[in-house]
Amino acid sequence: WEELGHGYSRAGDESRARLAYANALRAARDEPVVAMPPPADAAEPIALERRDAHGVPQLRE
Repeated sequence: WEELGHGYSRAGDESRARLAYANALRAARDEPVVAMPPPADAAEPIALERRDAHGVPQLRE
């Protein structure tokens, strides 16, 4: 958790860094940790692809 907090801090994401550092303290105290919220862009697909009726990806034309 601590290293994750360092990474978020370096990336400029203060709210996630604070949550990661707080989770590091919780874990050290044997308390339950809080789940990290999903990234804002997680709902967007990485790549769009078309598949045929058998599920095989189709090449772009």
